[in-house]
Amino acid sequence: MFKKSFINLHTKSALKRNSTKRGNIPFFKVKNIGIIHSYVNQEQIKIIYHFFDQLEKDDLKVQVLVLKDKDIELNIPEFIVADEQGLTQFGKWDNENIKDFFKEPFDYLLHLNLESTELVDNILAMSKAKCRVGKHLDEREIYYELMVSPEKESFRKLIDQIYHYIKII
Repeated sequence: MFKKSFINLHTKSALKRNSTKRGNIPFFKVKNIGIIHSYVNQEQIKIIYHFFDQLEKDDLKVQVLVLKDKDIELNIPEFIVADEQGLTQFGKWDNENIKDFFKEPFDYLLHLNLESTELVDNILAMSKAKCRVGKHLDEREIYYELMVSPEKESFRKLIDQIYHYIKII
């Protein structure tokens, strides 16, 4: 319970202190992409694997962070998997993999969920990514440089539209 209160404070603070220069990067200049996803189901993980492979075929370095509920067993060796147990009681990340993830200066950090969570918001706020991309949510505009609104509320459509827009920049 206290973790959630503290993480919200850390998120607001990170938004104010983070001095990363942000902006869109032409796709032909992109070298590395980060993906963040709050686990929903195994079908979405399969779709992310396919997307991961597509980005690697584009000669990009890709890192994926999957946040899950602590009760869910999830073993994905290619991805960083974490839950809120990676937080201290004061709402700071204690998990070195997550700390390294948000310190990475990704050209694009793609949030692949139809909704957001406090943990995702925190990582987006702390991220050193040059351009953070996700689904358009009015109350979350401060966390993104590029937001998309898929015509259907579909996970697959969200990924397709994000990929489409980053490729034409």
